[in-house]
Amino acid sequence: MLISKLVDIEVTWVKTGIIFVILFFYVLLGAGVSYILSPQTPAQWEAWHELYLSGEGPSANHYRVVVVWISEGVKNALSTTTAEAYLFVRVVFLTLVAQFFYLYMKRWFKDIAAFAGTLFLGASFPFLSIYDIQPADPIYFLLFLFGMIAILEHKPWIVLGIVMLGMFVKEAILFLPIFYAIVHLYKRYWKRELLYSVVIGAGGALSFYLMRYVLFGHSVEFEMFQHIYNFELFINWFRLSPITNPGIFFVYIFNIMWVFAYLGWRNKPQFIQRSLLFVPVLLLVYLFLVRLDETRHMVLIGFIVIPAAFMTLFPETRRTNELLHEKK
Repeated sequence: MLISKLVDIEVTWVKTGIIFVILFFYVLLGAGVSYILSPQTPAQWEAWHELYLSGEGPSANHYRVVVVWISEGVKNALSTTTAEAYLFVRVVFLTLVAQFFYLYMKRWFKDIAAFAGTLFLGASFPFLSIYDIQPADPIYFLLFLFGMIAILEHKPWIVLGIVMLGMFVKEAILFLPIFYAIVHLYKRYWKRELLYSVVIGAGGALSFYLMRYVLFGHSVEFEMFQHIYNFELFINWFRLSPITNPGIFFVYIFNIMWVFAYLGWRNKPQFIQRSLLFVPVLLLVYLFLVRLDETRHMVLIGFIVIPAAFMTLFPETRRTNELLHEKK
């Protein structure tokens, strides 16, 4: 019996390793395509990097220092160019996003469906940041996914740590306390869960204070609102071809899966139900704070829409013991 269990563990680790290698080359291909299509030259990457490394870059990337520090370390350790260092960081962290999303999908699905969902998410990776330099996003995606898993496992203190660290990666990590509240406030001890949500948000605010007033000395103002830009996109949708107008990209990325994600809502696990309630909140905030034609903003929604849609489309691939540990 013991030998049989050891063999099963070995097979599982081998399978996971194979999946990791496949996802690595899948992401590498996508990152290569993105790198080739990007209009940024190596000289522009170098100038951008030096600007933010010296603390003189404009908002909001001015505060997203973790990716700059990591890339500088990679550049020095591997003797690469700046552009190659950022490409290396992108490949590593997007591979980790894909790998952990695969493990996240396995909570509800058998291996084949979990892998298919991961490939579906990965198909968007080449188009996440083509027209502008946004190197912090892959690290942000990974931290947000970790936060979602911690919320699923009901680990508020881990979520707090992720938010406080994530503020130095990308300030949008403050979506996590909102997500925590939506997922957990329906419970019996809702006052305790509300307190956790407030504490998590306060931790993020403290990190923001340290980042903006201590580390950087309040040197740069945020320029966040994008609602006029987004409204113009929708207005121009009636003047331009619906196929080529970038204002509709957020529909393309999940296409008809938007519909299947919400079909059979009551039959889905409670965590997925509550996650789907978070999506319109996120889209509403996106309408005012981000540019909707940048598909990178849809990755967080992919963490929710893809498993929800797969539950409707491929119910036979769901695990029979899925989420028996889900906290009530």
